Amino acid sequence: MRISARNEFAASPSVVREMFSDPAWLSDVCERAGVLEHTVEADTDRSVVTQIHSTPSAAKAVIGPRLEMVQEIVWRESEDPDHHASDLTITVPGKPVTVTGVITLGPGGAGTVADFAGDISVKIPLIGKKLESQAAGVVTDVIKLQQDAGEAWLAKRG
Repeated sequence: MRISARNEFAASPSVVREMFSDPAWLSDVCERAGVLEHTVEADTDRSVVTQIHSTPSAAKAVIGPRLEMVQEIVWRESEDPDHHASDLTITVPGKPVTVTGVITLGPGGAGTVADFAGDISVKIPLIGKKLESQAAGVVTDVIKLQQDAGEAWLAKRG
């Protein structure tokens, strides 16, 4: 299932890229999303966020009561300070669930436009498509939460 979303931040693309690599911002997004537990490892080129969620009711029989997700963002090298791109993957260890996509940052809107585009795949017979649809909703909801977390992060930065 294809997903896409967009956020706009009132800062330069370089500042927004810095934000996307900040462990405090990544933790804030997890807390706003209501994850049960999370850990963050991040530097300027790569971040890994491990999250524990309550499993949606439709998947509890297959996955169990808690769902671990690992999100990795790897930033590509860029010669242009106004354009950045990263590869995004979200996996569910031990389960046939993946999200692969790209985050691009560039000038536009209030200062920077962050575009998210990717594909969700859940390869579980009979319920895979239903779970893909639910997962798409969760991913786009989290992207919306990133907007609020980003505005708070930028306000603290001044």
